Formats: sequence, structure tokens, C-alpha cells
Amino acid sequence: MDQVLGREIVPDAPPAGAKAASAGSNGIEARLLRGLGEAFDARCESRGSDADANGYLHSAGPSASRTIYDAVAEEVAALAAPSRDDWMLDLGCGTGALLERLAPLVGRARGIDISAAAVRAAAARGLAADHYAGGILPYAADSFTLVLAVNVLINLPLRALALGLVGEALRVLAPGGRAVFAYCPS
Repeated sequence: MDQVLGREIVPDAPPAGAKAASAGSNGIEARLLRGLGEAFDARCESRGSDADANGYLHSAGPSASRTIYDAVAEEVAALAAPSRDDWMLDLGCGTGALLERLAPLVGRARGIDISAAAVRAAAARGLAADHYAGGILPYAADSFTLVLAVNVLINLPLRALALGLVGEALRVLAPGGRAVFAYCPS
């Protein structure tokens, strides 16, 4: 499934028989997602390689013992109880700060984000990540035992987009798997 890191990340093909999710009669959802992706691209590119699309630093330097992502990773790990048997998907992985911290706790970890720039930054950090343009996630049903979406739903401007993403997250979640949808204010 994973492609060679450092080059263009190519996700698995969508599930057989899957059709793209409706983008609405006038395509407003597709335009909103494209605009959101472009906005996060611009923010990611303007903040440098050590910051995510929201501007939080991945590391606060040698004198700091914790970052916001360390605290979030601890909270998510407490909620999700990741194990080496898990295949984890981080929806809205951004540049990979949370993915990087949780990947050592699971057997396999992958991220996906609407920002192509963030996905490139995650891949440059050695993380498996795919670009998501909306609609159907590019993974087969029941592919992951752990699905995370931290600070994702709050960024979606339409209820239909949030419900669609939740539905897709549950589609790729294996029976008996765990999903964590969380908002962690800074």
C-alpha cells in the first residue's frame, strides 16, 4: 500500500464499484474543499518545515520538554489505546505531528490530508501520507483498526462535508475498531 516516501504519494485505488460522493448540484462542496485545501497549502508553505498548517511548532526547541502535540498525542493515546496490532489512519494529518508521535505505538500508520503541501511535508518527515480531495477515501472498507480525526471536523464549513467524512471514516474502520473524533483547542 505505501509508496516510496519522498516522491509523489499515490493512494490505493478507490474500492471497486465506489462512486465519488456527491459534490452537490452546483458543486459548492467541491469548491469549498478545494478552497480549504488551497488555504491550508498557503498556510503550510508560509510557516516553514517545523510548523503545521495551523502554525503550531512540532518542536519548541531543546529547552522545551513538551509541545501541544505531545499533550494531544497523550490524550488521543489514552482515548484510543493504540497497540502494535493496529493499522491507524490519521484523517487530517497535516504535516504529520500527531502521526509521527503515534506511529511508533501501532503496527502500521498512515495519514491523509486535504493540503497537498502538508502531505509533502509529512512525506519529507518519513511518514506515509496521501492527499485527499474529498469524496470517497482511497482505501478499501475495513482497512484500519484505528481511525483518528483530531481538529478536523471543526474546519469543515458544511455539515454535509463533516457527515460525509465521518461516514467514510466509519466505512474504512474495521469491525471492532476504534474511531476518535476530537477537538483539542490550543
